[in-house]
Amino acid sequence: MTKPSPAISSFGASETLRIRPEWICRNVIIGQIARSFFAPAAAVNARRLRSTVVLKSCAVKPRFSVLATGVASFGHISGVHYQNLPDWPQYVGPLERGELPLGRGMIPTRHQLLVREMILQLKTGRLDAAYFRGKFHVEILDEWRDVWRQYEEEGYVELDGDEIHLTRSGLLHADGLLPAFFEPEFRGVRYT
Repeated sequence: MTKPSPAISSFGASETLRIRPEWICRNVIIGQIARSFFAPAAAVNARRLRSTVVLKSCAVKPRFSVLATGVASFGHISGVHYQNLPDWPQYVGPLERGELPLGRGMIPTRHQLLVREMILQLKTGRLDAAYFRGKFHVEILDEWRDVWRQYEEEGYVELDGDEIHLTRSGLLHADGLLPAFFEPEFRGVRYT
């Protein structure tokens, strides 16, 4: 068995991927996911993988994996967030050729993981700042002070110590409240 090149080595919990530009080459993601779930040779053509990556130690160790199945589905494997292709013909074409239908992916920073978890929890109607302080060592009430103040004035949230609760109006507008927490380069980006 030949040893894989650094461009296609596995990305374990103690490693991360550095890339330029931020979105990972589609083939690198395909190789990573195929190696995580299938036999090493399945759906991977190693000669097509590009050596555009540099591995380094990672401070964030992922604890879960989600295999995306379906058009435009999101997944998370070995620290890589990825999305399948967004249209049915684009999605089934690779499947029929024995390939994975991946469109894009990225290794999120620690701050991006914080934002992701915060907005997912906010959509449930409640946040506990102490949870984020403990897990990410970030004061979310301070980090987004102006946003929380504005949302409180507009009647979307109620703040009570470390507790943040969406009001009825906030729950109805939850998706519209989220972009204020995104990094500037991701505001207004379509995700499908």
